[in-house]
Amino acid sequence: MNKEQIREFNELQKKHISASWKFILTGGLTMILISIAGLIGKPTAIFWVATIGGLGCLIAVPYFGYNAFYYSWKVYKFGKKNE
Repeated sequence: MNKEQIREFNELQKKHISASWKFILTGGLTMILISIAGLIGKPTAIFWVATIGGLGCLIAVPYFGYNAFYYSWKVYKFGKKNE
């Protein structure tokens, strides 16, 4: 691989790692917030913040999952193309 291809591969790799971390952390945050809301069980301010935050994260998880899969596929195809 030449310098330009290595630079392009490194960019893809950074995007893939970033998207994967966002996916993992958002999924973990969703579980924590929903668990907190479930443990409280009574409609208090913390309950509603945890519930709304957990549902917001739950909506964001598929987006970050798609990005992680997309960049994973791009890295794979880039590697196959340049073997």
